[in-house]
Amino acid sequence: MRLGLIAGNGRFPFLVLEAARAMGHDVTVIATKEEAFTDLNDAAARARAQIHWISLGELGKCLTLLKAAGVSHAVMAGQVKHTKIFAGGIVPDAKFLSLLMKLPFRSTDGLIGAVASVLKDEGIELIDSTSLLTPMLASPGVMTKRSPTEEEQK
Repeated sequence: MRLGLIAGNGRFPFLVLEAARAMGHDVTVIATKEEAFTDLNDAAARARAQIHWISLGELGKCLTLLKAAGVSHAVMAGQVKHTKIFAGGIVPDAKFLSLLMKLPFRSTDGLIGAVASVLKDEGIELIDSTSLLTPMLASPGVMTKRSPTEEEQK
């Protein structure tokens, strides 16, 4: 699968990139200039993934880059301080400005939902970031050589 990783700040984008490549996905990273860590460049190079740096307000450019890479699915990973968007800390392009004008309410959930809708309209499905991390999650049951005692189970 050709996967787009829209990266905010924190270590989560690194984990998602690593997991996606381990699963054999071709990854194109769209890193937000205002949020993503610069060492994402090194992680992308190690993963043999393309990386593009864009501003938070460049939704049109994000879509163009994802479509040019043949991306069919995308994932958002990492924190983005949405107050920067709503407080006027960024310059939105025409596509993003149009999205902002259509928001029924200005909240994180509303914004992410609207971006997901735009991606879908462009033929890109937004997937849950944790779906790529299943191999890294704890499985149910005893995970040690010794089972817990009755006392430990209380």
